Amino acid sequence: MVMISHRLRIFKITLLAITLIGSWAAVFYFFVPLNYYEYPASDESDCLAGEWHDPWYEVCYMDFRCYSDEICDGIDQDYQAMLDDWRHVYSDGDGDFAFLNNFMTTFEDYDGSRAQFDADLWSHVGRIIPDDILDDVADFKVYRKPFSQEYAYVEPMNDAYDQWRFAMNARHPDGIDTEFYSTIIHEIFHILSLNDNQIVTIWDDGKEFCRREGGLLLNREGCVIEGTYLESFYEQFWEGGNFSDRQADYVSWYAMESVEEDAAESFTHFVLEDLIDSSEIESVRDEKIYFFRQFSDLVTMRNEIRQNIKEAHQ
Repeated sequence: MVMISHRLRIFKITLLAITLIGSWAAVFYFFVPLNYYEYPASDESDCLAGEWHDPWYEVCYMDFRCYSDEICDGIDQDYQAMLDDWRHVYSDGDGDFAFLNNFMTTFEDYDGSRAQFDADLWSHVGRIIPDDILDDVADFKVYRKPFSQEYAYVEPMNDAYDQWRFAMNARHPDGIDTEFYSTIIHEIFHILSLNDNQIVTIWDDGKEFCRREGGLLLNREGCVIEGTYLESFYEQFWEGGNFSDRQADYVSWYAMESVEEDAAESFTHFVLEDLIDSSEIESVRDEKIYFFRQFSDLVTMRNEIRQNIKEAHQ
């Protein structure tokens, strides 16, 4: 009897706890205001993880509940601040390029169809890319991640790394602005420094080539051949783990990610900033930008990109 009574007591306590929790959940569900954010999206593939898609209103949205207007306002402000940080993540520390001041347009209130927007976006991108690089771009992809930090990317379309896909996030840019240009030039350098003339790919015994001949081994891509753009940049600024952890030594915070990103970001500034002489170098950051002047073909490419930007707006 004692054992049965004890079990009954435990059962009653458990039942009471469940009832209290259920009552609290019901009060929370029916009386705590439901709030949400939303943004335009034509289909569910445009939504982020955890978001819902409303096909009638063509929006992605996410619900959240809060107890008071003050708490709701706080959540909304935090969320908007987070979005602002994401939207401007590539602008932080990049500086202002005076060269681009007269070459800005906007995508706001675009009247065309989605397909037309994608075609116009590629038209803008294609006019900037130098012909030698454009020959290697076999596919242009437009994707939509409105609150992603990712602005664009490039990827090889075969094991030889001689054909590339250039992809841009159509929902991210506000228009043809500094961020737009700098991202295109950044991706241009990735194609330029990781193509079949610069590396022995991981699929073509790149690891063995590096062990035998030397060079910079990248785990995903392969062996960057000695004397190439990226290997020379690595040797001067990153070799032996002797890279700087001071943000002032980089053109942007993103450049601190890896030698590949450091070189691509520095090349972007080489293209968009005024050329400096060796006597004007005052920092490691300046050295990285000046580094590219030793390559006559990169100086020629710099001039071609700048001319392409000018002609695209004539």
